[in-house]
Amino acid sequence: MQYGLVILKPDSIRDSLENDIIRCLEEGGLEIVWKEYWQIRPEIVHIVYPKRVVEPTYSSIVRAISFGLSMVIVVKNPTNTDIWEVLQQLKGRMDTDGIRKKFCYHSKDELILMGYDGLALQDKLAENRLHTPDDAEEAVTILALCREEGVSVPLPIVAFLEQDCNRGE
Repeated sequence: MQYGLVILKPDSIRDSLENDIIRCLEEGGLEIVWKEYWQIRPEIVHIVYPKRVVEPTYSSIVRAISFGLSMVIVVKNPTNTDIWEVLQQLKGRMDTDGIRKKFCYHSKDELILMGYDGLALQDKLAENRLHTPDDAEEAVTILALCREEGVSVPLPIVAFLEQDCNRGE
């Protein structure tokens, strides 16, 4: 049994999609263990997205995840399949499959036809409903950040993910 982390980004909250996305996670075989709203400040986005800081679209990522409340969700995978692969598959991509496709109101091509370009287009594309860390170590780092930011993450939740980190060594 493994534990994973999902962040529903502010565009999901703004559009009242929390329950729909949670339902998709559950239909994908995951159990919701804990969830809480969290306001991610722009100054800490580099900790949530450590590999994206060097990308030219990083400023759009910062705006997309910090303009409003997010929801942090810890999920449990009762099967032996790798939780991070399951989360990547369920998350999907805006242009092909998964939760991102299902709840994407406009494709990149449609946004361009609507007149979006440059930074405005990048900002819209960064509103892609959810984020999942790449592994348990990133998830533990994010939950530690939540705790530092005043989110009441139960210690047993952190311990579950830390166990998963130790199994990977």
